[in-house]
Amino acid sequence: MRRNLLLNGLDRVQSRAALATGYVRVLGGPGTGKTKLLTTRLCHLSSSGVDQRNILTFAFNEKMMMKMRSLITEMTGKLPMTNIFTFHTFCFNIVSSNIYRGLLPRQSARLPQFTVIDRDHQLALLHWVYNDLEVSANKYPPEEMLAHISLLKGRLDYVPHFHRAATPDLAEDIGLDLNDGWNEIFINYLIKQSQYNQFDADDMLYFMLYLLRQHQDLLDYWQNELQYIQVDDCQDISQPQFDLLTLLQGKHQNLCVAGDQNQAIYASQGGDSSFFNNFDGYFPGTQTFMLTENHRSDFTIFTAFNSLIKIKEQLETGVPRIKGQVFTYRAEDAADEAKFIARHTEKICSIYRAQYQDIAILYPADQIPRHIEEALSEAGIPYTVADGTAFYEREEIKDALAFLRLLVYGDDSSFERIINKPHRDMGVYLLKKYAMEHKVTLMQALMDCAGQPPYRKPKITDFIEVFKKIKAKLGVISTSQALAEILDKTGYEEWLQFDLDSDNINNIRELKRAVAEQEDAAGGRLDIAGYLTRVELYAVFAAVNYPDSVQLMSISSSKGMEFPFVTVCGMNEGVLPSQEGDIDEERRLAYVACSRAQDLLMLTCVKKNDESESILPSRFLSDMEPYMTEVVEG
Repeated sequence: MRRNLLLNGLDRVQSRAALATGYVRVLGGPGTGKTKLLTTRLCHLSSSGVDQRNILTFAFNEKMMMKMRSLITEMTGKLPMTNIFTFHTFCFNIVSSNIYRGLLPRQSARLPQFTVIDRDHQLALLHWVYNDLEVSANKYPPEEMLAHISLLKGRLDYVPHFHRAATPDLAEDIGLDLNDGWNEIFINYLIKQSQYNQFDADDMLYFMLYLLRQHQDLLDYWQNELQYIQVDDCQDISQPQFDLLTLLQGKHQNLCVAGDQNQAIYASQGGDSSFFNNFDGYFPGTQTFMLTENHRSDFTIFTAFNSLIKIKEQLETGVPRIKGQVFTYRAEDAADEAKFIARHTEKICSIYRAQYQDIAILYPADQIPRHIEEALSEAGIPYTVADGTAFYEREEIKDALAFLRLLVYGDDSSFERIINKPHRDMGVYLLKKYAMEHKVTLMQALMDCAGQPPYRKPKITDFIEVFKKIKAKLGVISTSQALAEILDKTGYEEWLQFDLDSDNINNIRELKRAVAEQEDAAGGRLDIAGYLTRVELYAVFAAVNYPDSVQLMSISSSKGMEFPFVTVCGMNEGVLPSQEGDIDEERRLAYVACSRAQDLLMLTCVKKNDESESILPSRFLSDMEPYMTEVVEG
């Protein structure tokens, strides 16, 4: 393939950057084509005779990795056979094949099995540690503890000692004071990891660095193998990731990085934009290319989101359209905001003849988009929660609704779902046999057999009594009271708190708020059966995998993506920007959100929060005010 054909879709500066070798830094704002440039550069190197195995490209996340592979197929007409990884997947591949080299002991000449654990499994390990040490999750909040563990792993030389973590000298070996409770939990967390051969994401990077530094043959191999290295979204890399890049590029010294300091939004998770900003200081002789032409957003949108950031370089838009618009809407509350978003989405499809997949609804990461999901369901608008699970598909929400359903209908599926939550050592085989013989439900069978072995255990008899008492009050107490009592009296809510996952508890609180809102809307009288029927529609709608659907996602997950039509909700003080976040990083987060839009950007906020207190619009709306049109509905 001739070089000019590959570079045909690039502008002059992009083409020069794609042809450059050595140390290369590409600076460019959103929509300036950084990812496309790196992908084109990769194809050019390959077509010039460089073996694809000798080119390594780091994508920021799995979505961007797949996007780059798709671009390669689009440009070459072939499926990519090249090395495009995230940092963690690349490290996993190397660590897994070298795990015996001082990290874990050999076992009968076979490599010991190990697994990489996600956040949920980290919480499970932490739960066992808290249990063993008899410490309180209130004193040591799990999320803060995980952040502390990550911090310590970055500071301490723990990797050489990991394989003997259970030895009493571990704390002394790595220089840790066990008089501090946080440190004691950390040590015991390492012990659990070692016992079960479970590594978290941090371990993959630190173990990889340890292997390369301790084994010259391994470092030599990868330095020889990787003739060219590229990094997308380099402004968000961490210290260990930068250290890894420094090691890998040591022989060929061909390292190309692309990024935008104004989109650095992961400082709270270890990201450090200084590595990218000072790249030419770390690597003298760096060629820096500045991409100043936005190829994504219409001029009005482009001008609006640029007003959020004081950009030194003059950016321009290469988009010829001048019909794009930026709108803002101030709703009464979250429910009104969600209904407006649903109406706005319908209008987009009608006026612009857009497909649902052309529309994205973005929200701050700590927000629960329950209202929006409900409004879209009621409007019959298919949606996909792109970076998580839909609200009514969450396990804890299904559990809570199963408790309510059992009270009203006594159905077997609800019974089986919740009877051992929390654990009651309750087998259902004999109960099912009894139920079939007597043609009754499992709940009725349990009540019939209460007091008889094996159904006379206190946990089981207590459950039966709680169930009877609350069921007897149905029609007298409200639906919200019934839900609160059944979750409390059965011990389910306490069990969730014991599980250490704050998301579960927050979602249960949100469900209680949802019931209370519907009660208020119904004048204080909300029939449980009617409520369950309505919620079942939400759940069914959320469970369908629609090929064409609106994309719901957190702002941070939207980075690198683009949509013709974008709605950003939660544009309020205390939300975006959040109360706890660094204001500069929050501003960059808003910048990322708004710059996803190509043709139309809608920004929504509310007048009152969930506690019916007045709440101010985001200061970021003021910055963009000259470029916005306010929507007023009659």
